[in-house]
Amino acid sequence: MGITICNGKRVEGYDPNSGSNSEAAVAAHNAECHERTYEGAVLRLRERNGYDDSDFYALVWDEEQQRVREIQYATTRGWTYHNGASIDATHEVIAKAVAQMTEARFALVQEDYAQTPRKEYTARATVKGAAVEGVIAWVGKSRNRYIDIARYGIKVEGRKGYVFRDATDDDFEFDVPPVSEADMITWRSNCEHNVRAELAQAQAIADQRDPRPAAPAPGTIVDAQEEDETGMRLYAVGESFCEDGWAQQVAAAVVDESAAEYTVMGHRADGSKMPAREVTVFRALGMVARWVENDGAQVCHDGRGVVRIVREDGARLMLAPVRPQEAAQGPQEDAERPGVAEETQEAPTGAETAEGGAQEAQGAEERHDMVSGLPMGQMACLCGLTDVDALLGHWVATGVLPVVPLVEMSGVWRITGRGAEVYAEGATQAEAWADAARQGFERDYFHAITHLSMAELEALTAPQEAAVEGERVA
Repeated sequence: MGITICNGKRVEGYDPNSGSNSEAAVAAHNAECHERTYEGAVLRLRERNGYDDSDFYALVWDEEQQRVREIQYATTRGWTYHNGASIDATHEVIAKAVAQMTEARFALVQEDYAQTPRKEYTARATVKGAAVEGVIAWVGKSRNRYIDIARYGIKVEGRKGYVFRDATDDDFEFDVPPVSEADMITWRSNCEHNVRAELAQAQAIADQRDPRPAAPAPGTIVDAQEEDETGMRLYAVGESFCEDGWAQQVAAAVVDESAAEYTVMGHRADGSKMPAREVTVFRALGMVARWVENDGAQVCHDGRGVVRIVREDGARLMLAPVRPQEAAQGPQEDAERPGVAEETQEAPTGAETAEGGAQEAQGAEERHDMVSGLPMGQMACLCGLTDVDALLGHWVATGVLPVVPLVEMSGVWRITGRGAEVYAEGATQAEAWADAARQGFERDYFHAITHLSMAELEALTAPQEAAVEGERVA
């Protein structure tokens, strides 16, 4: 169907306000008064709702311009009720649209990376005629009341406080770190996955209308049954599966979609660690699919949802499922014994509950010590996991996964800005700001707050304690 537009012409013998037109009159009206364009090229439809009216748009593939375009085909602002559109893009059109939209978005991503300063970037500015250089340590917004401008705080060694500059200042310059080839592949894969997600409805309609024969499985899908010393099995060696959707199929084969969430961790190609974080299963599937598209990436799994991917450049990604609490605890012993009624089971006393909790905590402590030799909480990757922590600990002990220490934080915060500095206490930032206010510290927009670790706090208080001890001895 494509896009149908009523051109306003009239056909003799057809009354648009009548429901008793003959079939011949209706056919003549449709042929003469309805103009059809972009047949087989409509990719997506959307409606923009205004305060009083709505506008209707279609995303189409323009063969002449070799790019996608969005066309308004109807509106409630005037008589356009005979207009219409339907998604009917062919497989060939979808492939062209995906390629063009991916490249356009990939170019925007690279442009944004080159033009947007970020924390830890080296930056330069001019202060009283002298050039200074430092590291961007604060990112925020300017206090301009009319426009929204990014503002950056540069930490210069030997200088108290920050040197603040707006993104539009002429004397503000920064260095952009180079991007590795693997990161470029990941960026482009992200763009392509997002485009395919937007055109998923068009792809489903095309598959239903014109089913394509299933592509043969790539030879790089090994699906080995032999386990290595860490209990992992090689499933595939990464390559560009994206054209036939094999990246998603590989991800679905190794990720356990029944898990509550996934804990993700790893190391980048430059050796820096990725902070451990929890993501949804859908997000985990997308991450695995993107990493699979790197040529030579080793995709391994343990058959229970744990995934390890190692790229040729040395970057590695670890994903471990987080099970629901009730599934991790397993069935109760009394519940499995026949003949024991539910109402006759005695509830444990407070002392028994406390004792059981202490034994469970002690068992967890001993398990971690036996596996890795590290105290509880030392490895962030083991926090909250119950069914794969021993396996992860074995990986750490064998050197397959580098140890990621969990930094112990204090309850002290450093607040700086406008040449002032104060130390406040609190479990959260809000409590720290309240404590600073009690000390007479007036908060404004340019202040930065930093949570001190125990090591930083000890290094800060050590000279003071030494001075007090010296005075006491004297």
